Order: sequence, then C-alpha cells, then structure tokens
Amino acid sequence: MKEWIGREVADVKIEKFLAESGMGELYLGWHKIHLRRVVVKIMHARMREDPQFMARFRTDTEALIAMSHPNIAHCLDCNVADGRPYFIMEFLEGISLEDYMRGLNQQGYLLPLHVIVDLMWTLASALDYAHESGFVHMDIKPANIMLESKVIPIDPGPPIPVPPDLRPIITDFGLASIARALHDESDGVFMGTPAYMSPEQIRGKEPNPRSDIYALGIVLYELLVGQLPFDSEDGDLTSLLDKHLNQPPPKMANVHPKIEAVIRKALEKKPRSRYKSVNAFAKRLAAVAAKY
Repeated sequence: MKEWIGREVADVKIEKFLAESGMGELYLGWHKIHLRRVVVKIMHARMREDPQFMARFRTDTEALIAMSHPNIAHCLDCNVADGRPYFIMEFLEGISLEDYMRGLNQQGYLLPLHVIVDLMWTLASALDYAHESGFVHMDIKPANIMLESKVIPIDPGPPIPVPPDLRPIITDFGLASIARALHDESDGVFMGTPAYMSPEQIRGKEPNPRSDIYALGIVLYELLVGQLPFDSEDGDLTSLLDKHLNQPPPKMANVHPKIEAVIRKALEKKPRSRYKSVNAFAKRLAAVAAKY
C-alpha cells in the first residue's frame, strides 16, 4: 500500500494515496502531457495472473478509452506497469451524490422533483450511450455518481439553489465489467453493491442494460423518499438480498401514485418487465412528473 507514491505510470506522476479497494489501490496523480490531475487505479498483481481477467482487460480497455460522453468519467489510459494492470481516469471536482444526499437528509431536506427529473434524464443519456457502446455499468449507485459545478461549489451543508450547470458524472464505468472476468473463479462473489443490485445479478446471471435500469430505479426511489426501498435487518445480507428477489418496494410516502408506478416498473423483478431502455424510463418519468 502507498508504494507507488512518487513513481510514474505512463505520463503520470503519482502524488497521493487515496483509498484501497478489493481490486487494488487508488491514487491521485499529475498528468505531464494533459497538465491536469488524474486518478490512477492500480489493480492487484494477482489479476495479471488470471487469464480471464487479462483477456477481458485487453478486449475492453480500447473501447473504454474510446467512450466519450460529458456525463461519463473519461478513461485516459489502461495498461500494465510492473505487473500491475492500471487505469488512468479523469479527476473530478465536486462531491458524490451519496455525500450530497446524506448532507441533505441529515437536515431533513430532499431535492425538488424537477431537479431529480433533470438528474435522471442526464444519467439516462449517459447510460444509454454506454449501453450502445457495449458496456453495462453493473454498479450504479450514488457513490458512483459525482456532482460538479463551475458556478457554485456543491456542498452537503446548508441547502443552496441547485447550480444551473450541475453536472452529474458516472464513474467507474467498465471496471466492474472487466472485473467480472474474475467471477467464475470466485465462488459466491458477485459484482455490484447489494443495496442497489438487481435480482439477476444476485442470482449470478449475466447483467444486461436492464440491470442498470433497476439500480437507477433504486437511486430514484432514494432521492424521492430519502431512504432505500430495501435495507438489511441488523446488517443481515441474506435478508437484504431476499427483499430484492422476492419483495415489492415499500409504498413511497409523499410521492404521487403515478410517479411511484414509474419507479415500480423500473424495479420489476424480471428484467423483461422493466423499461426497454434507460431512456424510455427517464422519458416516462419526465412525462408523468410534468403533470404534478
């Protein structure tokens, strides 16, 4: 851990250790060519020894770098250094939607409906673009959505008018897809975050674009109500996963029934019962919300 500080990866000088995850380490660096800060994700060395992971890494990274959308964090480079696969990602100013929501909820606030609809519409555009590029995110959640603004610093403290240039950006695109190559080697391990995970992911089936629709539906529920539809009882993961698989989401307090119906369709247990695309989900939400 922290062994890469001061070293160079490609054209990046690594300056600061940020965090550790199950797949590797996260660093802050300075890109000498682009002259800007970047995030460097250095995977564990053992991943290079896994033929499934490296095969997926080689085939997906070129497409990942080629993706270009204003609401998807850009991957600048992917390669291997000293036996460690790495990703060089765009560094984003601002805070995560998770932190922003937590700050608002602690003070008893929720975002206005029109702001939530705008967020969903923008995120849907990014997800549709990625799906058409062949990528399913597999881990959509507030922690993987950054909020940026060039006009007003976004703060989870006292509510302020939402910046007119609020830019939600989806991060970690492609990482779960590539890491899924390790799934067959890891009994009982699934990709995703349990609170936002679709039933098919829990069952170990191949995720598809409608898996992202389910996760985005969970995010929308949380934005409108201030809490998740499904939670664990005393931290019991089995209880949480069972709710995703078998229980309908609880009735949404202070949400119009027709808006609630839009979310319930996104949270259908069977993928084919959800919206055909994330754009269709956002379009339906916007149409219904415009009436209330």
